[in-house]
Amino acid sequence: MATLFLLLMFPVTILIWLVTLPFGNSDSAVHRWVTFQCSFLIRSIPLWRVTCTGKENLTEKTCVIVANHQSILDIPLIHILGGDFRWVSKESVFRIPLLGATMRMAGYIPVIRGNAESVTAMMNRAEEYLKEGVSVILFPEGTRTKDGEVKRFRSGAFRLALSVNMPVQPVVIDGTAGVLPKKGIVFSRGCPVKIRVLPAVMPDGFPERTPDRLAHWFEQDVRDQLELLRRTDSE
Repeated sequence: MATLFLLLMFPVTILIWLVTLPFGNSDSAVHRWVTFQCSFLIRSIPLWRVTCTGKENLTEKTCVIVANHQSILDIPLIHILGGDFRWVSKESVFRIPLLGATMRMAGYIPVIRGNAESVTAMMNRAEEYLKEGVSVILFPEGTRTKDGEVKRFRSGAFRLALSVNMPVQPVVIDGTAGVLPKKGIVFSRGCPVKIRVLPAVMPDGFPERTPDRLAHWFEQDVRDQLELLRRTDSE
């Protein structure tokens, strides 16, 4: 269904991009359209039951948004938060027909993991967006987890936040691995999916001032909050 929906909506995506291109805001216009599509799909596909809590914690400031990563479904899911932001995603996703073209039109940022030149280009583009007032989303684990547990956070997102002196907005995701795990091709039905927005941490409130230590602090915070989310739901 999602593939068919993307195929049907792609001509509209191109039209929006072409119409807004002369005004210099085509990426924002396409991003808003992508957000609408993702929100529609999330609410219309009966494979999962999605609950979102903590939206009152969303900062109005431009920020670096970080989330744990369980499934490729995390990408459409987090769009329910709304707002103008840009994704950082591995370059191979941009080669997927239709999806990759849509991501480029929306101004999302590709990166080749392990390629220093690509990482530098990604960081520079992300800094540009942040300075323009557009938030940036990264998955600090760098890849999807295989067992649903939080893995080591890499330092890139936190180096970015420190370099531009902007807040970090942590988000916890749980349940998407149950719907479509890493390397899975079959969607499971009836899995509860939860997304919880944690309070943003302002630069003057960073508990650490080095990227590696800051990454470890947020990793532990997200891990603790994920355990709390699961424990609360099981009671």
